[in-house]
Amino acid sequence: MGPTIPELKAVVGGDILDRSSVNAWDDARFVEAVKATKRNNLIIAGLSFEVCASFPAISAKEAGYEPVVALDACGTFSQDKRQAGIARLGTLGIEVSDYATLMFEILGDNADPKANDVYAALDMPFAILMGQVASAFGK
Repeated sequence: MGPTIPELKAVVGGDILDRSSVNAWDDARFVEAVKATKRNNLIIAGLSFEVCASFPAISAKEAGYEPVVALDACGTFSQDKRQAGIARLGTLGIEVSDYATLMFEILGDNADPKANDVYAALDMPFAILMGQVASAFGK
């Protein structure tokens, strides 16, 4: 444990829970914070995919939630561990995706007034992306 980086602290404010448990789900304050959202679908990421993200995802699934782990928003100790973690979560019925796909799934419609902001935040300007797709198909 150590101080939270200022950029992250600016986004989450005072909602940072210092803890020592390996599995965040073992901390009652964390579980209560999840319950307080009144949401069933969870996007989970962690410092390490195979521990910090996978353990609470497994526990959340056991508690009746629908977790999805954002694989590319997590670090890893090795590629072997990452592959084993992907296999384990798949066997347990826990979805693994990437953060951008999850954000687009939440967005739902490119006509949404927030679409350009979402693409920009993901460093994927929509107009440029569409130009790349069109040129790839010879248009």
